[in-house]
Amino acid sequence: MPQLRTLRHYQLTAALCLLHGQQWKDQKTNLPRYKLTNIDADFSHVVRSRMSPGWVLPVDALRLAVALCPDAVDVRLRFDCSTPHDVASSLTSLSRLLRFSAVCVTSGERTLLDFTDIVPLLEHFGSKTLITLELKVLEEVDPHLILRHCTRLEVLTLSGCGFVAPSTCPAHGCSPQSIRGPQLRLLFYADGDDFSWDHYLPQCFWRTVLFSGDRRKPNRLEGVFLESPRMTPETLDVTLRDKCLPMLRVLSVCRMPEVTMEHLMAAAPSAYLRVSKCDQIKQRHAARIKQLAKIEVKHE
Repeated sequence: MPQLRTLRHYQLTAALCLLHGQQWKDQKTNLPRYKLTNIDADFSHVVRSRMSPGWVLPVDALRLAVALCPDAVDVRLRFDCSTPHDVASSLTSLSRLLRFSAVCVTSGERTLLDFTDIVPLLEHFGSKTLITLELKVLEEVDPHLILRHCTRLEVLTLSGCGFVAPSTCPAHGCSPQSIRGPQLRLLFYADGDDFSWDHYLPQCFWRTVLFSGDRRKPNRLEGVFLESPRMTPETLDVTLRDKCLPMLRVLSVCRMPEVTMEHLMAAAPSAYLRVSKCDQIKQRHAARIKQLAKIEVKHE
């Protein structure tokens, strides 16, 4: 196992704690060094195994995992409403972080760990190495800080998150001319809550990630997946226009009543288009798009 490079399992960090936890507490020296490039840690109380129904990781589990796996560049963190807010603080000790995922496995309750506890990671790695960021069911997310710190980001997933409210646009001086963001290749956004007032991204976010005003540096998005993004018609007209996404291959839109056939034709994905529960897109529109664009179209 010391030579293993990748081991995907939600109890990876738990196994490391069982193997070396007591030794680390006793002396914190002469610990082995694993070549693992990933750290998977599950701090939740969700029972998944009859063998260890009561297992919950100790607060300092990630600190031990970082000491044992100093070459890790890929971290996946699962947590629930009882997970302490500072469990991820030791990750800044890693030399590099390429991919980071934080997923809350319970919803409906306020969590101790929120986006403010992730910000130090974005500040430390965002402009240097971080290329993939996944946040699911995380509270107090400020999209401005993601755009500002994660300048090398290529893949962004935001699913079921609560965003800081009121919006911090005034503090960041947002305007179509001043906003700059990462050149994403893949964007996945999903909001399963139509009623929460804080599940609403500011329009400047969409203008930043979907629109490139610099013709010398065209938008690099290859895949866009949107569920209930709540864009305004004005934002759609600016972002989804002719040749706005020259590299787009796949576009999926769901529960997006504001989108029209003209917007979809302007986006012009080169391989696949999926449209689901969009009020202004009928079956005849989907057939028309398929005929004109000569791509695979799925309408639901």
